[in-house]
Amino acid sequence: MRKTLHVVKTPEGTELRIGEKVVKDLGNVDFETARRAAYNYVWERPQCMWTILGKNNDLVKRPS
Repeated sequence: MRKTLHVVKTPEGTELRIGEKVVKDLGNVDFETARRAAYNYVWERPQCMWTILGKNNDLVKRPS
């Protein structure tokens, strides 16, 4: 089975999500810590094939 783990940056902090379900709330962490947490989450669940994607949900408008 293939699953996608999203590393989502929100105004409140960083979360690991599968779909819309938050599987781990990391709080305010830097990029390296978030990446390490994502790899550890995947490593502990070898029964699936994983894809890790980053996503930035900051409420900042991008220039048009």
